[in-house]
Amino acid sequence: MTKKTRNIIVLIFIFFFLLVGSQLIFYSLGYRFDFETKKIVNTGGLYLKVWPPVAEIFVDGKLKEKTGIIINSVLIQNLLPKKHEVLIKKEGYYPWKKNLDVREREVTRADNVVLIKENPLFEIFKEKVNDFFFSPDQKTIVLKKSAEDGFGLEIFNLKKEDNKKIFSFSHNAKLLDLKWSEDSKKLLVKIEADKEIEYFLIDQTANQEPSAPLGYLDKNTQEISFNPANSKEIFFVKNGSLYLKNEKILPILNKVTAYTFLQNNIIWLEKSGNVLRSDFSGNKIEVLNETPFPVKKDGVYKVVAHPNIIFILENEVLYTLDTKTKEFKKLYSPVKELMLSPDNQKILYLNDYEISFSDLTSPELERIFLTRFSEKNEDCSWLNPSYLVFRIGDTIKISETDTRDEINMVDLVKLGKFSKDYQEAEKLTLTLSKTKVLWNGSVKKLYFLITNTLFASERLFP
Repeated sequence: MTKKTRNIIVLIFIFFFLLVGSQLIFYSLGYRFDFETKKIVNTGGLYLKVWPPVAEIFVDGKLKEKTGIIINSVLIQNLLPKKHEVLIKKEGYYPWKKNLDVREREVTRADNVVLIKENPLFEIFKEKVNDFFFSPDQKTIVLKKSAEDGFGLEIFNLKKEDNKKIFSFSHNAKLLDLKWSEDSKKLLVKIEADKEIEYFLIDQTANQEPSAPLGYLDKNTQEISFNPANSKEIFFVKNGSLYLKNEKILPILNKVTAYTFLQNNIIWLEKSGNVLRSDFSGNKIEVLNETPFPVKKDGVYKVVAHPNIIFILENEVLYTLDTKTKEFKKLYSPVKELMLSPDNQKILYLNDYEISFSDLTSPELERIFLTRFSEKNEDCSWLNPSYLVFRIGDTIKISETDTRDEINMVDLVKLGKFSKDYQEAEKLTLTLSKTKVLWNGSVKKLYFLITNTLFASERLFP
């Protein structure tokens, strides 16, 4: 072999080494050749956090990963920058499917994917129940049961399942409302007896009947709330003034149209149209708006407060007050109910047929449409910061709030089969009008009341 030939061979090896080496370097840096666009592109990834454990994750029809028993999150790398079909499934659960955009040098996240169990078990929790309520900490349930001349309240600890505590109300009493203190220790019960409105205070930590009616609360009392920092104190509005009841009854604020609490402060809408903030004693008053809100004499108002924004619901029209710009803005109507998510990062807007929400962490508040139905949606509540449960007719549905691509929504259970009137449509419709559905975040179970029987599901969520 001549020297010239050897040099040519060496050069060829060097050329191939540089060619292959550069490709390996580009590959290790995340570069790929996209045959669709015929370009060299940088790749991206998918981060998925899934419950329950040991779920299969498919990307574009190919099995990519399985979540572990302990570690329920996966990172899938080196994906071309385009839409990818993601399918997550596990036997016995509804699949989760979504087309997600992957961008160059970025990781697309789906942090709270929950697979919903197919055909979950429901068992009778209690019978002969007229209504039920959960405490704010979700550890206690109150059952309302009819009696010959009134009603009784039975209180259970859901986790300990200890003995019930019974409180009786007679003289043809009717339950009108029940409010819990924030510490879940006390209840304020509003009843109608002999055409009179009365309020009773129950300390559910003490096994004793409620004392005499609270004389300072009557039919003219409005917007009654426990002090969130001290359940021994009660706020209430009477004749336009906000009172605080502790050892004495003291008027602390005047011309109050509606109020709420936020971080040891009272936030209230004044009849003049100003939104103000004060401490729980009515001191250190601060005006939060520049231009007054046009309060109507016949308007019904509700205030919901968040550190970044304040919501004012006037009848069924929703307005916002930006705490930075101090300006009001009409957001959306009709709205019948507002509901903050468990982590206070989203707020839900409900009317009879639509469900919308806003992301409160976003720099710009935007109403995000979730879904619409031809039948009324009822009994809607948050399951966790990313999922909702609600009832449409006799069907309980669970929906995610991730609006990227199609929304994953499942029919969890049909209530009609639990009703004695299942075969008679007219009676079933009447029965469903008295149905109540509530999620309990402490035991992770769904409860529903139908034909005076209270059912509870098996544990559904992590």
